[in-house]
Amino acid sequence: MLNMQALTPYYYTILAAIPRKPAPIGTMGVTTDTLFYDMKFVANLSVSELTFVLIHEILHIAMQHSVRFGKRKNHDLWKRRN
Repeated sequence: MLNMQALTPYYYTILAAIPRKPAPIGTMGVTTDTLFYDMKFVANLSVSELTFVLIHEILHIAMQHSVRFGKRKNHDLWKRRN
């Protein structure tokens, strides 16, 4: 959190407002308003890697990816542009 605050105050502000919950998912992920993280995954990242992944996940929430995905079932098809 200190690295995020010093390096990217904008993303830090968003991160500070998002509920964060540990979960045995093997990585990190988000819903519309919650960040889930696996402690083993986080423990194996450097500070710069963790900062990058946190920004990546924050942007999923900020850009409302979960909301825009809607009821679609296939994530890979949704990502493609025709």
